[in-house]
Amino acid sequence: MVDVSDAPTPIVVVTGANGLVGSRVCEKLVAAGASVRAVVRRKGSAPQLAGVEEVVGDFGDAEFARFVVQGVTAVVTTVHPMGSDEQTQRRVAVQGTPVIARAAHDAGVTRLVHLSTAAVYDRSPTTGDVDELSQLVSDDTDDVYAITKRDTDAALAEVDGLTTILLRPPAILGSGESSVWNSLRPAAIREEEDARRAVPDKTRRPQLAGRRHRGGPRRDCRRSVRGTARRRLYRRQCDGAGWRDGARLSRDGLRGTRRGTGVAGGTSLDRSLPRRPSPRLGLDLDC
Repeated sequence: MVDVSDAPTPIVVVTGANGLVGSRVCEKLVAAGASVRAVVRRKGSAPQLAGVEEVVGDFGDAEFARFVVQGVTAVVTTVHPMGSDEQTQRRVAVQGTPVIARAAHDAGVTRLVHLSTAAVYDRSPTTGDVDELSQLVSDDTDDVYAITKRDTDAALAEVDGLTTILLRPPAILGSGESSVWNSLRPAAIREEEDARRAVPDKTRRPQLAGRRHRGGPRRDCRRSVRGTARRRLYRRQCDGAGWRDGARLSRDGLRGTRRGTGVAGGTSLDRSLPRRPSPRLGLDLDC
């Protein structure tokens, strides 16, 4: 039986250690018995855990990168300035990440784990299923994040003599200020109108911008005649004859009972409406 009690404690560098993913990686590594060098840019932002050493600096700086990887077992890179302009994403990720990768190789580190994304794959509607051998996104896409992630992966592949493991999750969920799905995206939906639409330039109707109709600004959606009639029947009374509260929508159409006419309940709406047109019961196709 081999005694592992004297085995050296692995030391792992984690970039972006204060982020959503990086902080969790630090926790898991410490729990597994490793020591962590947590690379952050703001002093005091690394996880306050036993076994975590905070190192403040820019991993894209060659001198700092050589210093931080000395004597380590592996490197985990989690940084990508998602949401920044293309120039920033290229500087930090495409150009900066390979710097620490080359430094790790020169220091004798044998393994680097890089957090990538499934967005690097071409996921157009006609593509079909996607796997590790699928076509990557082309330069024609307007997704800067996908392109810069793709280019970062390619730059890491050019670092010889280093085992690089790419993790390409389709999404990462979790609480935290930098969490896209839990914090950033909900905040954008609250504050930005375009963020409330899956494809803003396809779902908006610019020709209606600024136009108003009864009750306020015209909203960018369409409702059915049946839905519009149902809402108006519950909110308003018909001029002249009026409608009871029991007016309802059934599979056969709008039904109700007209007061004072002897029309039985269940008579279809089009047969029991007043003959004269009523503007309050007018049905609009647009909401």
